[in-house]
Amino acid sequence: MRWILQYRRLTKMSTGVSSRLMRQLYLAVALPRITYGIDVWYLPPHKPPGATKNAGLVSALRSLQKIQRIATLAITGGLRSTPTDLLDAHAGVLPLELPLSKACHRATVRLLTLPTAHPLFQVIKQAKRTSPKRHQSPINFLLTSLKLRTTNMEVVNPVGQALYQLPRFKTRIPATRELSIEEEGLDQADFKVFSNGSGQEGRIGATAVIYKKGRSAPLRHLKAHLGPSTKHNTYEGEAVGGLLANWLIHRTPGTSFRSVSIYIDNQPLIKSAVKTGARSGQHLVQAFADMLDNSRAKVTICWISSHSEVKGNEEADKLAKEAAAGKASRREDLPSLL
Repeated sequence: MRWILQYRRLTKMSTGVSSRLMRQLYLAVALPRITYGIDVWYLPPHKPPGATKNAGLVSALRSLQKIQRIATLAITGGLRSTPTDLLDAHAGVLPLELPLSKACHRATVRLLTLPTAHPLFQVIKQAKRTSPKRHQSPINFLLTSLKLRTTNMEVVNPVGQALYQLPRFKTRIPATRELSIEEEGLDQADFKVFSNGSGQEGRIGATAVIYKKGRSAPLRHLKAHLGPSTKHNTYEGEAVGGLLANWLIHRTPGTSFRSVSIYIDNQPLIKSAVKTGARSGQHLVQAFADMLDNSRAKVTICWISSHSEVKGNEEADKLAKEAAAGKASRREDLPSLL
């Protein structure tokens, strides 16, 4: 860390600019090097039940704190007698034990979401299943202390798409709310499907309703109850609504080779269907995109502004709230993915 002090002495810039650069230099270069491979060797200091002294790598933490102190002195230009916690606050950096704990948590979560083909998958699986009472390894201690031993993790797999592979469906996202309402009114598709996801009283539901050209009443609808909002979110509800819309198209006679417009009030879902990525809920979005590509209908996904007083959208919003309340369609009427 002494090269940080030398750098400040050699620079001829103002104190404010120099302090900002020093802080950025420490956070971008020094701190990542300190936390590299930390889940392998670092055991956070802790006090076991009934013990009077801290256990873990207390001496290692103190040595690393001395390194950060050198950096914060260079950032703030403070006196050597300034308390460490005061230097951390004025330098705008966290006390070192917090970044170290954050790095351990991030590394542990990454280990818990490894693919099954990874060489460490079975090691982590065994460590999660059993924990020795004495002489715990760092991974066993982190699983217990971070309360991740019984936590279910969503595995987000890497997604690869060929650059030349284009979706078989079309998308349309109007620039404004008014334009989306106008285009829906002018749409002459043979079928229109409105889907929606909603949260109601701490629960998430999804629905889709299909209309045929020339008929004001819907042909049919589907409703799915996902569960509590602590385990699901409205984006998942929107994705499930898209799956229900595709399922309605598949199960409705006369949709093959006809034009069908699916109206969704969630723009990120429409964009994700075109280019799926490694993100939360990717299995639902990927299934949504696959169903669209395999559909026999000529599908166009359109964005419609929410609460737009469009009949189909308002009906989907009402049914989604009913689904969130637990009034769902029969299980045999829903796609097997759900």
